[in-house]
Amino acid sequence: MKTYGIKDPLLMCDANPSYASTWLCHRWAEKYGLDYVSVYHHHAHALATAAEWGEVEPFVSIAIDGVGYGSDGMVWGGEVLIVDGDDFVRFGHLRYVPMSGGDLASMYPVRMVISYLSQFLSDGEVLDAVGRLGLTTKLPGGELEVRVILRQLRNSLMTSSIGRFLDAVSALLGLSTYRSYEGEPAIALEAHARGGSYIGNGVIRDVVVRDGGAYIVDTARLFRWAYEALISGVSTKDIAYTVQYGVGKALGDVACIAAREVGNPRIYLAGGAAVNDYVYAGINSAVNNCGGTVVLPRKVPPGDGGIALGQAYYAAFNNNI
Repeated sequence: MKTYGIKDPLLMCDANPSYASTWLCHRWAEKYGLDYVSVYHHHAHALATAAEWGEVEPFVSIAIDGVGYGSDGMVWGGEVLIVDGDDFVRFGHLRYVPMSGGDLASMYPVRMVISYLSQFLSDGEVLDAVGRLGLTTKLPGGELEVRVILRQLRNSLMTSSIGRFLDAVSALLGLSTYRSYEGEPAIALEAHARGGSYIGNGVIRDVVVRDGGAYIVDTARLFRWAYEALISGVSTKDIAYTVQYGVGKALGDVACIAAREVGNPRIYLAGGAAVNDYVYAGINSAVNNCGGTVVLPRKVPPGDGGIALGQAYYAAFNNNI
C-alpha cells in the first residue's frame, strides 16, 4: 500500500475460513482499519473468465475443479452457476458424495472409489469389490483402512468436485492410486482416454436429475456404469473416454437449461478441470446442440491462477467501480 501509494485499499480474500490467506486478510483489515470482501471460490472462477471477455450481463458459468469452499460449507468443484455480478445462484452441480478423510481423499483416490461404490453397493460388497480390483493394497492401512473408511462415510464432509470424481475413475481403472503431484490421477485418466471411443449413447441415461430447485449430475450413476463396464471386460480406454465426455455433456445440458432462463447463450467455462479435453468436448457438444457458445479463458489461467482477477472483478461490481 505504501509502495504504490494506494488510497482507501480494499482487501479481497476467499470465503474459506480455514485458508491462511483468509486469516491474514482479516488480520490486516483489523490491524489497518480496512474493509475486506470475501468471495466464494467458484464465483471468483466464473468472474475471472467473464472479466477477460468483458461480460457485464448476467451469465451462466460451468466452474469445475478439485476443491473450493461452497456457500453451504461443503467442498464444491462441479458447479453450474448463474452469475449476476457480485451475486450468484447455484443452478446445478455434481451429486454430493462423502469425502472420507478430507485431503487424504485427494492423496489416495481409492478412498473416493470406496465412496462412489458405497452409493450402490453394501459395505460387504464394497469390501469385496475393492479387493477383487486389487485396490486394497493401494491404501497404507490395507483392508483395515477400507473398513474404517466405510464407517467414516456416514459422517464425512460431502463433495461435488469433478476432480474427486475423475480421481475415483482413474483409481478404479488402476491408472493412478496415489497422487504425487497436483491433478495426477485426473491427468492419467485423460491421457489414457486417447485412442478410446465414446460408447455412452443408449447406455448412460438419466444422468441429470432434478432435486428441488437444483439440477444434479448423478456421477454415482456414471461411476456405476464404469464399474460394471470394467468387470464386463469393456476397454478401459473406452471407459475413460466415455466417463469424461459423459460428465462434461451432462454439465453442458444443465448449463443450457440455465442459459435459457438467463437469456444469455454464452457459457463461461472456468476452473482447473476446464483444461480436460474430453470434459470440454462433452460440454461443447451439449452447448452447441442447444445453440449456445462455450467461452474459454485465453489470457488468464482457468485454474487458481485466475482467482485474483475474479475477486477483483467482484469488487468492481460490488463497489460500482
